[in-house]
Amino acid sequence: MAGSSSSSHWCLVCILFGLCLAFVVILAAVFIYHLNSSLFIPISPKTSIDPRLSATAKKRQLPDFVNINIDPCEYFYDFVCDKLTRKKYIERLNNEEELEQKWTLIRHEFHDRLMTNISNQSITDESMNRIFSNIQ
Repeated sequence: MAGSSSSSHWCLVCILFGLCLAFVVILAAVFIYHLNSSLFIPISPKTSIDPRLSATAKKRQLPDFVNINIDPCEYFYDFVCDKLTRKKYIERLNNEEELEQKWTLIRHEFHDRLMTNISNQSITDESMNRIFSNIQ
């Protein structure tokens, strides 16, 4: 009898050890699966937005940055830079129109001042400064 209780004791220890080992192996397998899974994306503590949603939003914005009507295999530079160069061209045109409007305003101010001073009055530096301060 004494031998049977000793062997049952060792049997119980082996079963508990096996269960603990199986538990550790299952936890390791689940951890490795999540590391290799495409669904596992670590969330940085600085952002509160789910990175998967951010990636989807970036994919949807791609047509805003590249010209999807151009074949990238043949004309990669145009595919990538077409929209950017168009945007810069439009901005440059807007800036040129603003400059033209400012110069027109300056010319009109000078003309008005000259017409008021046509009776041989001299234009002083002070009046010139007022013209430029009105424009800015």
